[in-house]
This record gives sequence, structure tokens and C-alpha cells, in this order.
Amino acid sequence: MTGGRRGRREHNMMSHVVAHPGQATRPGAIALVLVLCIGAMAAVLAGEVWLEGNITFDGFVLLTVIASLWLLPLRYGAVVSATALILPSAAYAWGAVPAVTAKFQFMATVTTVIIVVFTIRSIQRVEEEQAGAEAALIQFTADAAHELRSPLTIMSGVVELTLNQPRSEAHYVTSLQTVQREVQRLVRVSDSLLLLARNDAGELALRQEDLDIADLLEEVLGRWSRAASTRHVALTVDSPVAGPIHGDAALLGRLLDNLVDNALRHTPENGAVTLTVRLVGGEWEIAVSDTGSGIPAGMRRRVFERFGRADEGRDRDRGGAGLGLPLARAIAQGHGGSLQLSTANVAGTRMIVRLPVASTSAGVHVR
Repeated sequence: MTGGRRGRREHNMMSHVVAHPGQATRPGAIALVLVLCIGAMAAVLAGEVWLEGNITFDGFVLLTVIASLWLLPLRYGAVVSATALILPSAAYAWGAVPAVTAKFQFMATVTTVIIVVFTIRSIQRVEEEQAGAEAALIQFTADAAHELRSPLTIMSGVVELTLNQPRSEAHYVTSLQTVQREVQRLVRVSDSLLLLARNDAGELALRQEDLDIADLLEEVLGRWSRAASTRHVALTVDSPVAGPIHGDAALLGRLLDNLVDNALRHTPENGAVTLTVRLVGGEWEIAVSDTGSGIPAGMRRRVFERFGRADEGRDRDRGGAGLGLPLARAIAQGHGGSLQLSTANVAGTRMIVRLPVASTSAGVHVR
């Protein structure tokens, strides 16, 4: 049994070395591999010089180059490769091989080095991408667990407090309202996660229908006017053009809702949020602008990350779950468009949605 476990461990170690280049990183291991590789090439040169019949052992040199590049960090493997490139000239100078053979050995070594280095770089790039994906998945899972656990904790506390002793009817109503608010929050987060998961899997189903771009924005205005008024923020739509757009009305509405919601959250009282639309080339350009404090330069690259927020100091109730902008971008991309943060030097924040003009958009007209 002990021998079997040892054999499996050695097999796993060998498989790991083969699958992951550059594993010999300890000074002792690096020195050992270098000594073995240089010694092997010295033996090859000695064999070619002193054995009769112009015997060439260049195949062993190529194996040595491959082993050194695979086992060692590339800067040490380069030492062995440089030595291998000198070897054909040395063999020719000693009269061990003719000039044509020395040239062939040199080109074979160069080709081997290029192929092995390219292969190693490709494997390392894939490993880095996998490590990044795993780290992102771990972070995403932790953030999702936090977003789902927070409202559950609140509901549990409210229910437990309410059940501890008899309460007034007004208190029960308040408790139920709190639970209802947290349930709605859970529904929003889970729904957003489901849509993002479908988008990642390429299964985001879109209902394709003909819509009017101006009507779409007017509907958004109708949905958010009351919320803007409550926050004492001026919400306006500047839509000088009207014309058809092809897409999913519900998802496009959700895209704009997320942008307006985000803009209202970050706009102080007496500020303004403006939606504008214009036709640029073959695309509709919809801009959602606010007069808030803007997004700090260091946070701009994170605004479209899931659970990432421009203002880390905000609590989750005021700042949202950090899924609105990633979901909005996914919807825009699902319609063949894009969502970007404007880098223009303007006050506040300006999000720009670009969507392709439908083939029937020849009827675009200015209102």
C-alpha cells in the first residue's frame, strides 16, 4: 500500500512538472538541471569529436534544450540554449562534422528553441487566465453570498424580534414592510444574477420587436419622474429624433432603468439627470448624464465589474448591489451594441449606450 501511494505521488508530481513549465525554481534544483544539461552537451561534443564515422548526436542536444527550457525559468533555459547554439560551430571547428551538418544542427536548434518557447508562453498565458478566472469566480461567489445573506440576516432579525413578545398592530405592519423590502431586494439580486448567468452562457433570449427610440425614452421618463421628484432632482429627456429600433423592449427598458437609477443615486438635491438620443452613423447613441460628483479616476475601470461600485464608502442599501451597470452592458452587447463610460472632461457622470439602427430606420425624422 505504501509503495502504491508513493508511486501515485511520484506520478502526480511528474504529471505536474510536464503540465506546468518552469517548476525548477529552487537554487539547488536550478544548479542541478544546469549541470546535467551542460554535462550532456559536453558529452555530445566529445562523442562527435572522438568517435569515428562522423557520428552526430544532435538529437540529444535538442532533447537537452527542450528539457532545460521546460524545467527551468526561461532566463536559465536561455543559457543552455545559447550553449547549444555554439555547439555546432565547435564541432565543425574540431573537424567532427562537415559544414552542412553544422548548419543543419544550428537551424534545428533555433527552430526547437522558438517552438518550445512559444509553447511555454502559451501554456503560461492559459494558466494565468485560468488563475484570474478562478480568483474572479471566488470573489464573485463571496460577493453574491454577501448580497444574499445581508437581506436574509435582516429578515431573520426582524422576525425573531417580532416573535419574542406581543407587539402592536402598527409594529407588525412595520416589520412586514421591512421583510417585504428585503424580499424585493433578494428578488432583484437573484434576477440580475440569473440574467448575467444566461448572458455568460450565450442563452440570453431576446424578443425582437420594432420599437420607437423616442417612445422608449419617454416610457423611462414616466417610470422615474416620481422618484426624481422625491429626490429633488430634475429628470429630463432630450430626444430630437424619432425612429425605429429593433430589440427586446423589456430588456432595453431595464438597461435604461439601471442607468437612470444609478444616476439618481449619485446626484445630489437640486441636481439634474438628462437622457439624450441622437443618430450617429449607423448607431443610436443614448447618453445618460448626471451632475453628481463623478467617478474617481482610480475607480473607473471597475464600474462594469460585478459587485463593483464607484463609491466603496456607500452602504449596500443606498449604493445598490453593484450589478446594474454589468447587467446594462450585457443587455447592450446582446443587442449588438455597447455601453461605455464617457471619458470626456465633463461634470458628473455620462454613460453612453450605442445600439445599431434597425434596417427600417430610413424613416428617422426630427421631432
